[in-house]
Amino acid sequence: MADLVIRDRVIKKGSKITRDEAYELSVILAEKGLGRVSPNPPVGCVIVSKHEQLLGWGYHEFYGGPHAEVNAVKSVEDSSELKGATVYVTLEPCAHQGKTPSCAKMLASLPISKVEYALKDPFSKVNGKGAEIVSQQGIEVRLWEGTEEKPYIKDLMYIMEPFLVNKTKNRPFISLKTAVSLDGQMGLASGESQWITGSEARRHGRLLRAYHDAVLVGVGTILKDNPRLDLRDTRFSDLENSVIVLDPKSQLKDRWESLSLIKERVKPSVYWITSEPQTVKFPGAEKVVNYNFPIENGVFNLKVLLQNLYENFELSSLYVEGGALTHSNFFAYGLMDRLYLFQGHKLLGTHQNMGWTNGLSINDMASALELSHIDTVWFQDSHLLIFRNNLQY
Repeated sequence: MADLVIRDRVIKKGSKITRDEAYELSVILAEKGLGRVSPNPPVGCVIVSKHEQLLGWGYHEFYGGPHAEVNAVKSVEDSSELKGATVYVTLEPCAHQGKTPSCAKMLASLPISKVEYALKDPFSKVNGKGAEIVSQQGIEVRLWEGTEEKPYIKDLMYIMEPFLVNKTKNRPFISLKTAVSLDGQMGLASGESQWITGSEARRHGRLLRAYHDAVLVGVGTILKDNPRLDLRDTRFSDLENSVIVLDPKSQLKDRWESLSLIKERVKPSVYWITSEPQTVKFPGAEKVVNYNFPIENGVFNLKVLLQNLYENFELSSLYVEGGALTHSNFFAYGLMDRLYLFQGHKLLGTHQNMGWTNGLSINDMASALELSHIDTVWFQDSHLLIFRNNLQY
């Protein structure tokens, strides 16, 4: 197994490791599962001997595969060293049998002395039961201590929020993404918008697609730009993402064969949300899931629709790329967990209907939407502002 790096320090198996380093390393490992483990959460695990030496580590690598705790235990070269060891894991060990056996039962069978975890699992089949299974065997179990202000806790919450939203709100995690000029415009009056942001920012935007189960757009974006909406990131060249298109008037019924998002796909991975009552049969439709859904006042009821997508198709996180009316509808329904606001360093001037929140009506300052700033990422000629809704999980 390769050496591990925390910040600028190389950590080898058998080297001394502090509790704080074990916490941080567990989070770094968990991040490696992003884009590959949904609808499961990304989890990292580190095992430290009673002599405070690093014995092994692991993370949940792909959906349906072994969990982080199992991979960490397998990485320990001498199982006798597990006696008196401490297991550090980013999420409470699972209590139930799913696609894989219970990690809590596996840990309870080991001669370890302690399990420390960062977050209690809100999933009803776990939610304290995993910790109880382990503690019943005389193994000390406790939450991570003294970590609230540590940078890695911020990182952990960032990658765990989708799972927390899923289990507490019974719907997908919603990220809204837009690319605008410094003065908040999505394009010129002519409709020209390529390119407001630079190539580095656009590559990062495509990477974020891979971290979500599906990209969602309104039909206007498809008709205007004919986008591919694929991943195009070499780290995920073995994966194909899904796309959701909101099309209440069935404007795409006879256009699928000509669309770029169809030509780039080899399997049915486009969800066509429409008023079309029957399964469509025409060229290109074999790559489309026709999901008929009722319309209210000309639009879909997004709360009900997203709950259906979550329960029927296991779509746990959506990356909403717009356009402006689609974004405004999500805001109007209170459906935004995270905002990725890419800004190019250009001024385009004020153009009618080119603002990225056109369609959102705020009548007084008391009703204004207030978001919490998470981070700012700087690129060569653009930057990304990341916000989250003021939610508690």
